[in-house]
Amino acid sequence: LDDANPEEITVAEAMTEDVLAVSPETPVAEVARRMAELRVGSAIVIDDGRVAGIFTTMDALQALAQGGA
Repeated sequence: LDDANPEEITVAEAMTEDVLAVSPETPVAEVARRMAELRVGSAIVIDDGRVAGIFTTMDALQALAQGGA
C-alpha cells in the first residue's frame, strides 16, 4: 500500500485480518506482552462471543502509569 491513494483504498484492503482477541478477564500485562510479540497496536475484547471493546496501546500505557500492569 506504499503508493496507494488513501482516497481510493478501502478499509478491507488496508486492514489487518489476523487480529489479537482477548477476554475481559485477561490480565493487562499478558495482553500487552502479546501485543508487543505480535507487533500490533490493539486487541479486540470478546465477551460471550461478542465484541465488547478494543484494548489499545494507550490503554496499556494508562494502566502502567496507574500501576496496574
